Amino acid sequence: DSHGRFRLEALWEPCTYASGDYYDVIQIGPERFLFAVGDVMGHGAESSLMMAVARAQIREMARHFRRTDELLLNLDGYLRDNAPSGQGMSLVVGALDPGTLVLEHSTAGHPPPLLLRKGAVIELDTRPGILLALPMLLGVGYERIEMQMQLGDRLLFYTDGFYEINHPERAGKGLLGGDELGRLFGEVVSQNPDNLLPALLRRLRDLEEPLEPKDDRTALLLTLL
Repeated sequence: DSHGRFRLEALWEPCTYASGDYYDVIQIGPERFLFAVGDVMGHGAESSLMMAVARAQIREMARHFRRTDELLLNLDGYLRDNAPSGQGMSLVVGALDPGTLVLEHSTAGHPPPLLLRKGAVIELDTRPGILLALPMLLGVGYERIEMQMQLGDRLLFYTDGFYEINHPERAGKGLLGGDELGRLFGEVVSQNPDNLLPALLRRLRDLEEPLEPKDDRTALLLTLL
């Protein structure tokens, strides 16, 4: 989808019939858009239900939206009271004003988005915050960070299925990791400036150990035009 000043691409690949991964894009004003990507712990029907409850509530809260940190705090309280018990959820939310290109964002235990600017990839400076809806973690708030985006920036929101993969060249070293995902992201952009997310997914699949258990994979790519 395209909106004059930015373009959006999304990829959602559940590993089973029911996914706990979530993404959404919500227009919250004449010139303001909310982006969200989240991941419920575990798989299957309970995770899928928790995701559906969170999605509905985020859409409701977005109608009275003020700040991303407030949204996470209110959502955390709502999920503790109304969602399936014991199902934690990570989430990153960002709000963009396409006129000023100011992005504000807050995270709840979610991997930091990757920013590609002028050929270099960095992780966004985030304050991780705690997972949503876990009863033993009360009392820690969320932070709101503002940043000035630039034309040509690409911002990748993703779930951990994008980097928690094993591959043969790293035998004994564990997972791919977010830093290597950033390197792959930069490479793929230089080679496939259009159709980016499918190309990135193909690269990840090439690296995977065959027959390993898969995780849900979700990504949202924001490109400023």
